[in-house]
Amino acid sequence: MSTYIMNGAIITCANVYEYKGYIFEWHHYLGPTICRKDGEISKRQPGEHSRFWKVLAEWQKLSKARQEKTRYKHR
Repeated sequence: MSTYIMNGAIITCANVYEYKGYIFEWHHYLGPTICRKDGEISKRQPGEHSRFWKVLAEWQKLSKARQEKTRYKHR
C-alpha cells in the first residue's frame, strides 16, 4: 500500500496486482477489488462462487517477495 501526504491529509492507495488473468487491488484491511486492464475499478465484482476467490487464496499463500513480483504494470 502506498501512502501520500497532500495538504496535511494522509492518502493511502491499495497496490494493484495481476495474477492468473485477474487484475485486482489488494488492501490489507478491505481485501480485494477487481480492476479493468486500465487499472480502474471494474463495475462488476466477483460473486461468491467465482473462480477468482480460489485464485486469490492461492496468491495469498505466495511469499511477500513473490506477491511483489505480481504487481501490475499498466500497459
